[in-house]
Amino acid sequence: MGETGPTEAEILFRVCEKFDSSGGNQLFRPLPDLCLPDADRDRLNELAAKAREGPITPAERAELETYRKVQDFIDQIKDWNSQRNANKRFDSKYEQLLQILTLPPPSTPDTLPGHDEQ
Repeated sequence: MGETGPTEAEILFRVCEKFDSSGGNQLFRPLPDLCLPDADRDRLNELAAKAREGPITPAERAELETYRKVQDFIDQIKDWNSQRNANKRFDSKYEQLLQILTLPPPSTPDTLPGHDEQ
């Protein structure tokens, strides 16, 4: 632990430990389980509530900022993952659309063999 509370690396290590124990070690699995461990989330909430009530010490402010940075980082990872999954769905629909667009056009009387233009 740093002088003003846990470091970002220490918190992220606990986040990774919790995430790893919550569902295996799949590289690109959905990330809804990625979150602060309960003790860290409780400490973040405690510091935030204390800050709303009035002044907090510089050490508490630094600790609160550390937790907020880690939470922001987790939120960015989740957002990136969500966009990546949405893009996969989009890419799949895009591929289907491309397949439809590259099919030969349906036959119409104008394009049937033996049709003479007048």
